[in-house]
Amino acid sequence: RGASEDVARGIDVHIRKAQGHVRQLNRDLHGVRFGTIQGMTIRLQRDDRMEKVLSALREGPDQGLLFDTSMPIEQALEELFRRHGGGRTGGHKLLDYREYVQLAVEVRRQGSGEWERANPSRMSTGEAIGVGAALMMVVLTAWERAANLFRGKRSVGTLRLLFLDEANRLSHDNLAVLFDLCSNLDLQLLIAAPEVARAKGCTTYRLVRRTNDDGRPEVLVTGRRALEETTDVGA
Repeated sequence: RGASEDVARGIDVHIRKAQGHVRQLNRDLHGVRFGTIQGMTIRLQRDDRMEKVLSALREGPDQGLLFDTSMPIEQALEELFRRHGGGRTGGHKLLDYREYVQLAVEVRRQGSGEWERANPSRMSTGEAIGVGAALMMVVLTAWERAANLFRGKRSVGTLRLLFLDEANRLSHDNLAVLFDLCSNLDLQLLIAAPEVARAKGCTTYRLVRRTNDDGRPEVLVTGRRALEETTDVGA
C-alpha cells in the first residue's frame, strides 16, 4: 500500500536535512586553526552508485517491485540492489539515507589554498588528534544548540573538557598543536603524557599515593606551572 517514489522522496528529504546539518557544522568550523592547519571543512557528496537505485525507485519498470505482494520485502530490496546497485547483497542499505551520501573531512594547510582529504598517515599525531577533537566539539555544540530549542530556560552549557590518557607518542611539537587548538576552541585539556612535564603553557600535576599517619591511604596532588620569561626594565 504505497509507491516506491514515496520512499525515494523520503530518502531525499533526509539527505537534504543532512546537507543542512553539514552546512551548519562547517559554519562552526570556520576559523578553526591550529598548528599548520589553517582550515577544516566537511564534504558531503551523493554516492553515484546509490543514485541509480534512487532513480529506479522514482521511475522505471522496477517501481512496483518494492510493493510486490508475491515477494517478501527483504527479497525485493535485494533484487533492487542487484539490478541497480551493482552488488549481489546489500538490500538492507536501500532504506538508510546515509548509504546514499559520502562524507569526507578536508583540511587546508598554511601557505596552501588547496583542500586535501584528512589522512592520519600524512599528519602528525597532534594534528590527527586535533582534527578529531575539533569535529567532536562542533558536533557537541550542534547537539547542545538543538537541545536548547526545546527548553523553556536556556542551560548554562556543557563542560568543554578534552581528556587524553596514555598519550605517550606526543612530542613537544604535538603538544603545542593541541594547546593551540584548545585555546582556539576554548577547551580545557586534561592529558597524561610524559612530555607534559617539560611543556610550556600548561600546569603539570603529580599524584603520589601514600599512607598517612593514621594508616589510611591518600593521594597527594601537587601542581606546578612554568612562568613566562619577563624582562625587568629599570627606571
